This record gives sequence, structure tokens and C-alpha cells, in this order.
Amino acid sequence: IERSRGALDALATHASNLVANAQTIITHSLSSTVVEVLARLRTSGVHIIVTESRPLCEGRQLARRLSEWGMAATLITDAALGLYAAKAELALVGADSLLVDGSLVNKIGTYPLALAARDCGIPFYVCCETFKQRTPDMPPLVLEEMDIAELGAPDLPGVKVSNVYFDITPTRLISACVTYRATRRLRRDGRVTCHACETILLSSVFATRRQCVETMMIERRGASNHVELRNVCA
Repeated sequence: IERSRGALDALATHASNLVANAQTIITHSLSSTVVEVLARLRTSGVHIIVTESRPLCEGRQLARRLSEWGMAATLITDAALGLYAAKAELALVGADSLLVDGSLVNKIGTYPLALAARDCGIPFYVCCETFKQRTPDMPPLVLEEMDIAELGAPDLPGVKVSNVYFDITPTRLISACVTYRATRRLRRDGRVTCHACETILLSSVFATRRQCVETMMIERRGASNHVELRNVCA
């Protein structure tokens, strides 16, 4: 338990350092790692935009926590995240899991937020504990669908109601992924930089290749997502 807590503290420290200069942050759902990051920013004056995160509206719990901490926050509907992404300097979310190719599985609505962030020209950051990173030997992912009663939708002939809980955000929309080891950054020019030992890499080497260097760069080449590793500190 102490080791797990130490890893979470390290992750929150890395992430809070990454977003420390932001004046406005938009987030989605209720992530324990994101809560830890925001706790470190409670005296910074940052303003947090929080989506409701329907159907369970766990974003309201986060808004309540921020209110208790005396932090400025705006609670919005999920449908408004595109409008409000333009008012933020960055987006910060947690992770239900990371796929082998580096794609993010998280509360439904995360993918639209990542698309909005890219369109608005703001970074999209992910906080992920390492045990949530899937490996090739795991069974195929099935996106969970929950009780449609949670939506409160009317029972109409010929109308199917769907309550899928998670969506998948592709790696190309993720600016950086923060773990307890370090921040793995995907820059707009297509390069990934890492500043810690044994950070898992993106793309086709995501869960299989590790390097022990101070700085690593991955060059993405073409639509095939082929990668080449260069040790630039040698």
C-alpha cells in the first residue's frame, strides 16, 4: 500500500509540475490521479472547467471537492466541452487503461474532449498509473455497456438505447502521458521525448521495448506508424 501511495504521489508531482503554469484547465470524469494533481494546485489560482460526466455525473463530485478547497471552477454539460475547451490552456484526464498501442481508454466523452483540444490547439495530457497499461497477452478489450435505466430515456418502439461507459482516444491526440516514472511527451512535430529510465514507449514499441537513457526520441514515419529509436544523449 505504501509503495502504491508513493507511486501516486510521484505521478501527481510530475503532472502538477507539467501543468503548474496553466491558468485554466479542463477535465472530464472523476479520476483519483487528477484529484491528486489538483490538490497540489489548490493555492495556485488555477481555474478548473469540469464536465458533468453523465450519466452518473461524477464531475459534480469533483466540482464539490474543488469548492471545498476554495478553488475556482466551472461545471458544464458534456455537450459544452467543445465550447469550453477553447477557454482552457490544457486538458487533463485520468485513464481507465492504456492499450498496447498507447491509445487511451477512459470515460465516454474523453475522445471528444481530445478532438476539441486538438482543434483548439491546446495540449491533452493523460495521468495513468502503470498497472493500468495493458499488455499484448491480455484478452481483447470490450467496451463496457451499463444499465440503460441510468439514462432515464423513454421506452419508445423501434428506439434502441445505448449506455456505453468508455471510449478510446487514439495516441495521435495525446500530447503527453504522465506515470510515476516520468512524463512521456508526444510533440506536435511527431516526436516523443522521455526523461526517465524505463519509460514505456509509444506506437509499435509501446509495451515491448525499453531503453535506459536520459533522453529518447522516437521518430514516427508515415501512416504505418513505424518508429525508429535514437539515443541522443550518447
